[in-house]
Amino acid sequence: TAVCCTVALGMRVPDRARAVLIKQLGSSQTPIRLYAALALGWIANPRSTQVLKHRFQEERDPEVRAAIIRSLERHADAALLTKALADTSPAVRTAGCLLAVHAEPQLAVKELDRRLIRESDLGVITVGLATRFVVTGSPLPQQSVVRQSGQASRVLRVRLWRDLDL
Repeated sequence: TAVCCTVALGMRVPDRARAVLIKQLGSSQTPIRLYAALALGWIANPRSTQVLKHRFQEERDPEVRAAIIRSLERHADAALLTKALADTSPAVRTAGCLLAVHAEPQLAVKELDRRLIRESDLGVITVGLATRFVVTGSPLPQQSVVRQSGQASRVLRVRLWRDLDL
C-alpha cells in the first residue's frame, strides 16, 4: 500500500510530494525506490529531473535504474541515452532503447546501432530494432552498419535475420 500511495502522491499533488518522493529514493527497500522514481517522472520540473539523473549514477539495483530511465523518457538527454544503452543490465538497456524514441532521430539511430552491434540479449535486440523502426519509419536496411559489422552478435546474425528478411 505504501508503494501505491507513493505513485498516487506524485500524480495527484506533485508540488507537495516532491520532497517526500526524493527522500524515498534513498529508501533501503527496492520497491519504494522504484515507485518513487516513477512518481517523480510525473513531476516535470528541473529539480526532479536533476535528482533522478543523479540517482541513476548512484543506484545499484537494475530494476530501479530502469525505472529511472523510464521516468526520464520525455527529457531527451543524449548523455543519459548513451549511459542507459551501455548499462550492464538488460532491463536498463531496454529502457534506454525506449528512451531513444524521444531523442533526436540521427542520434537515436546512431546510439541504437552502436548497442545492437554488440547486444546479445534477445529482449533488448527486439526492443532496439522496434524502436529503430519507429524512429526511421523503415526496417533495417541491408546496408545497415548493424548488418554489415563483423562485430554483430550471433543472435542478430542467426536468430533474427531470417525473421526480418521474410
